Amino acid sequence: MSRSRRKAGPISRQGGRRGVTLIEGILYLSLAAGMLAFVAQIARDQSERTREKAAAADLALMLAAAQGYAASFYGALVADTFAAAPDPDAPLLATVTDLSMLADAGFLGAPYLNQPLEVGATARNAFGQEYALLIRGVDRRAADPRPTLVRGAVDADGDGQIDALWRNGVAGDGELELDVLLVTYNSDAARPTVALPQVRGVRVVGDAERATAGFVTAPDTATGAYGAWSLNLGGFAGAAGLPGPGQFASIVALAGADTLETADLREFLRRCDDILSAGLPRTSDIFQDCLASQDVFSTIVFTAFDSDGDGTADRFPDLEGIERVAFAGTTPRIEGLREIACDTPAGTAVAGTLVLTCPATQVSGTLGVAGDTALGGALGVTGSTTLGDALSVAGAARLDSTLDVGGATSLSGTLDVEGAALLEGTLDVAGDATLGAALEVAERATVDRLVLASHASGAVAGADLSEAILDARVVRHLDTVDMPTCPSNALTGEPMSPRVYAVPVAYRSSAGLPLLAVEARALPDMVARNWQLTLEGQLWRDNDNDDFADDAVFAADDGLILALTRCY
Repeated sequence: MSRSRRKAGPISRQGGRRGVTLIEGILYLSLAAGMLAFVAQIARDQSERTREKAAAADLALMLAAAQGYAASFYGALVADTFAAAPDPDAPLLATVTDLSMLADAGFLGAPYLNQPLEVGATARNAFGQEYALLIRGVDRRAADPRPTLVRGAVDADGDGQIDALWRNGVAGDGELELDVLLVTYNSDAARPTVALPQVRGVRVVGDAERATAGFVTAPDTATGAYGAWSLNLGGFAGAAGLPGPGQFASIVALAGADTLETADLREFLRRCDDILSAGLPRTSDIFQDCLASQDVFSTIVFTAFDSDGDGTADRFPDLEGIERVAFAGTTPRIEGLREIACDTPAGTAVAGTLVLTCPATQVSGTLGVAGDTALGGALGVTGSTTLGDALSVAGAARLDSTLDVGGATSLSGTLDVEGAALLEGTLDVAGDATLGAALEVAERATVDRLVLASHASGAVAGADLSEAILDARVVRHLDTVDMPTCPSNALTGEPMSPRVYAVPVAYRSSAGLPLLAVEARALPDMVARNWQLTLEGQLWRDNDNDDFADDAVFAADDGLILALTRCY
């Protein structure tokens, strides 16, 4: 039997290629599926990181707003926490879920608080966790861990008010301060929120770049970024909204440490810093009153500087637009003042001299000037006036108390002094001078008119001293006496003119005969502005038998006359 043998033909290369392509396809699909899964994981991770960064930015924003609010309204938080405790045994523990006050006070934009949340909640983070403030009252002097105070401890008399000693800034007698946390929580058990794994929560806290941002890593324990700090939350036990692991708890304020990380947005002038330098905390009522007002509690220093580099300060800051400056304290003063310019241009300042270019200057208290005083207008002082050197007033001067001037006194207008006037130099008044008491001038006094306002001696108030005796002297027979220069009118408005009173004080007849009567006369010379004083008399004889005594004849050295001059 013959066996036919079939010769094998060549292997088909086309069939071989089909087998390789199928295997490769399976490999390619496997690789592609793995790549897609890898890419999807990367995308998920990137999405998570983006969400974490958004949550971190949101946490930083909310924490800054909460700290700013607590710094500015610390007193209000204290009062609200106290009011939230219903009875004396209730702890000072409060949860604030409505954070709209952050926007109302300008620390947070309103759009951050308009999310459709559960009743009573106003803000939440990227993971659906809702923000709230946890607040508890503690005694600043207590050692850590500080226990939460009860209402009755700070209101011992039960009058519904915090006892003063708890808010007087003195930690030694007890001081009520707050621990304040910004936390996230879930207000609705039916809508569970994301509890972040620790690794993600720690990343969010680190990305927030706030030293006080924290994450709850274990029950009752909050931890800062990279473990920088750890805080036991046990003191907030019993508070609504107490966060658990996977939620956030950041420090807003701690008792004894004020409010943390706060740059006071409303305190850029540092107008309240002197309160802090005096040892009082930011949480004190005085500091809070400062923030709530426009008052300045600190020293304001204006510094001159050298603008041209020559070593001498040549640019000096100005204070403009001021309507009123009111001083307080036991020794208020202005130092280094050269000039006060009102309605006239500045530039008249003189070293060592105070120059007032105001039309009128009114001082209600005591005026004391060590150097020269020059005023362009009137001067009015209700207190005493003491000037170390010269006084020059272009207008009138009205002083309700004493006047004491160490140098010369020159007034272009009137001088009106209720008290005594003691002038070390000369007194030169172009107008009237009214004095309530004594006038003492060390040198010459030139005054148009002196009016006595009052005097302890009982002199009539309002007496015009220009009508008093201005000059009294003894002259010889036939001598002249000058007429005084008088004001035009008396205080009553009637015209005034010079007067003289002549009184014979010693006399004899040239013939040595006995005298019957003697009188003195004053003969006016209006051209020369003087009077000639003469003696006239009668002898004890009647030689001509006319029944009248004969006239006596006097030589120049036969008599003396007292001449008294005045204005009337």
